[in-house]
Amino acid sequence: MGDANNAIVNYLTDKRRFADLFNAVLYGGRQVLDPEKLTEISGATYEDIDRHEDNKRPDRKERRNDITMRYKDSDIYCIFIGEAQNNISYILPVRNLGYLAAGYRRQLTAIKREHDRNRDYSGFAEMASGLKKDEKLVPIHIIWVYHGEDPWDGPRSLRDLLDFGDDTEAAENYSLEPTLLCLNELTDASCFHTELGELIELLNRRNDKKALLNLVEKDSRFDNLDEETLEAASVLMNEPSIWNNRHKHKSETGEGYSMCTALKEWRDEIVEETTERVERETTERVEHALQAIGISAEDREQILEMMKKERANPQVSS
Repeated sequence: MGDANNAIVNYLTDKRRFADLFNAVLYGGRQVLDPEKLTEISGATYEDIDRHEDNKRPDRKERRNDITMRYKDSDIYCIFIGEAQNNISYILPVRNLGYLAAGYRRQLTAIKREHDRNRDYSGFAEMASGLKKDEKLVPIHIIWVYHGEDPWDGPRSLRDLLDFGDDTEAAENYSLEPTLLCLNELTDASCFHTELGELIELLNRRNDKKALLNLVEKDSRFDNLDEETLEAASVLMNEPSIWNNRHKHKSETGEGYSMCTALKEWRDEIVEETTERVERETTERVEHALQAIGISAEDREQILEMMKKERANPQVSS
């Protein structure tokens, strides 16, 4: 995993943010999942490598889910998996199926082991299945969090990846869809109830400095960001100075950090870029006007040079 993937995984390992992610995506922002009822568990899956030329069994390469949490209360018992995705994947729906299959296979293996030990099957069908007739598996929900900058142009469902030919009805009825959350597509983060919402809003504006500055200057939530959010934003926005100089960004209103202060250099850059653009456009207009009234090239050059000096030392000309 790269630095950006590590950053988002470490950030979402916090149970409040993890619950916020699933509450926002699965339940439309309703506070269904209580972070206190989440338990982090191991989530290993396995992926076959190509067979060897001598037809030996394929190697098995261990893959671990980025974040796996078990949730249990009186109404809900589920396993939630969060997967960070930095690059576009054209096989994501198949990977999603593999992770689901591996998760359910692990459940079945554990259940079968218990029944084999207790020898409590009722008939051949149960023994052959390793599962009793009325037993159920724990549902597994996976959210793929794509945090890259490029627009997602890969498949969002297994149906997108399959060739149904002219059979439109079969295509419409086919399912098995992964849940893909593209952070760069979210226009409204109001359904998030932790600082995860603030991080998403920052990431959605990372390529538009003016919009980002406008956000942090007008929204007081960004005056007191916690350390983990600041670090994640620094990595995902590819702005290491935000984190490296965090001691300069301490908030005046709390114990956190001010993103407005952290982005001061951006503001200065925008002012400088704007000033240079205005000066360049003004120079071009003046030169065209002088040329239109017949001023010689030599005189135009002297006039423009005088203007340049006056801009550099305005107090001298006054």
